Amino acid sequence: MLFFDTIKRVSNFIKTSYDKERNRCQSCGMPLMFDKNPVKSGTYCSYCHNGTDFVNIFISRKEMTEKIDNILKKRNTPYYIRLYIKIRIATLKRWIFKTSPKKS
Repeated sequence: MLFFDTIKRVSNFIKTSYDKERNRCQSCGMPLMFDKNPVKSGTYCSYCHNGTDFVNIFISRKEMTEKIDNILKKRNTPYYIRLYIKIRIATLKRWIFKTSPKKS
């Protein structure tokens, strides 16, 4: 009985975690519920995507990470949260196996 209870808890944790990640911008990690001008895609926030393309298609993951870190520093976000966000950005859909287009 304990085994099935554990499996159920793990399953619920995975589902909850998936739902939370699905509701985040897959470029910057911002929770989509805080987006003041949501785009139709439901995958990216309006700061990163205009509905048809990325706002800045040439930004690299490193540049995005620095940009988000600077925003969080201005908001006096604790270091450990900023570190967590830096790690999470690398796991978002836009950046997995991604190389940025070359600037002309």
